[in-house]
Amino acid sequence: MRVDKHLLFLFLVFMFFPVSLTGFTVYKAIGVILSVLGVISLTARKRAAPILNRFFWALVVLCIAGIIGGVAFGHVNWDGVSRMLMSIVLFVIIAQIVESVADFRLVLGGIATGGLVTVLSGLAEIPGLEAGERVAGAMANPNGFGQVSVQTGICLLGLYLTGRGRFLRRLTFVLTALCVVGLLYSASRGATTAFVASLLAMLSLRATRRTALAAIVVAGLAVMLVMPQQLFDRWATAFHPRRAGRQSALEQRIDLSKNGWVLFKRSPLVGVGVGNTVNALRVIKSRYTIVTHNAFAQVLGETGTLGTSAFLLMLWWTMRGLSRAARSRGPETSSRTLSGLLMVLFVAVTVSQMSSGNYAHAIWYVLFATGMKAVELARAEAPAALAAELAYRPPGRVEPAGRTRGPW
Repeated sequence: MRVDKHLLFLFLVFMFFPVSLTGFTVYKAIGVILSVLGVISLTARKRAAPILNRFFWALVVLCIAGIIGGVAFGHVNWDGVSRMLMSIVLFVIIAQIVESVADFRLVLGGIATGGLVTVLSGLAEIPGLEAGERVAGAMANPNGFGQVSVQTGICLLGLYLTGRGRFLRRLTFVLTALCVVGLLYSASRGATTAFVASLLAMLSLRATRRTALAAIVVAGLAVMLVMPQQLFDRWATAFHPRRAGRQSALEQRIDLSKNGWVLFKRSPLVGVGVGNTVNALRVIKSRYTIVTHNAFAQVLGETGTLGTSAFLLMLWWTMRGLSRAARSRGPETSSRTLSGLLMVLFVAVTVSQMSSGNYAHAIWYVLFATGMKAVELARAEAPAALAAELAYRPPGRVEPAGRTRGPW
């Protein structure tokens, strides 16, 4: 494995490693070092992939809008800016390095390795849990822990689907089951909804349908054996308040999401700046001065029309490309399986971040980069896939008149 791929793996593990285990200052310092080393390794590559594409320029617009918004607001949150810049550097590195199925496995392995540290730290808390407590692990946030459990489990399933060794395939499936247990004990409604949505997405794709059925069986066994009471309790209050005169959890989330609109009205073009949600809400004296609890409301309030348009365009390009690659005609290929798995991960991240998330999180930019590269790989394999389909077409089969569409 080349040096740049070693750096990519370390960068991925680091970006999904729990910050609480290092402290934010150390975390940021390591991130800067890895970013610089990654850029240096890219300059040494003999062959450079085209990077000045529509994704890159959309990222530039998003970042610039966030910085200008902070300047206009009167406070640039450099912690938030540095986190976004690290995510953009990670996007560039993936776009330059990832070229094959083995490279995609490296990306999934890096995310899963960093996420497993969080999942295992949470599972270690289960024996000492008291009634009503939720597992948070090294994340110190049950909702974030639930999201990491779902993302890590899906990445492990990707390694299972594309793996060859029997032992490693079994190990990844066992680790996926542990992620399901962690998800249940997080009692996160958003992450649980994302998990169900990801299973439905897997069932809709031919390449992942059998794995989805196995995952449903494992999830069902986990629910029957270890279903914690706190998850039932939290879902009971999702639509009905615990006490008369109080809001339900859904009503609270809707009110929190409105904070994004409040910030947007203050600066419609570029927002209030990356990472400035809490500071801006305190200045405005909003009813809730916590968070927006919604990644899309947050990007609207912090980057305005410019940044939100760029972010939504990247979402649309990724979703459309992965959907086409995953549903392309012809025999099953590794690229189609990867595209389907990335589509499932995209669905899980989108759904979970609608209830609790951050648009500056690295998972978005990894999805944008790997989604773009998966589509390129599928396009490269498309002629061979179509030729194989034609070679094995049953005798007497005739295509409908006027049908000229290829595997795409």
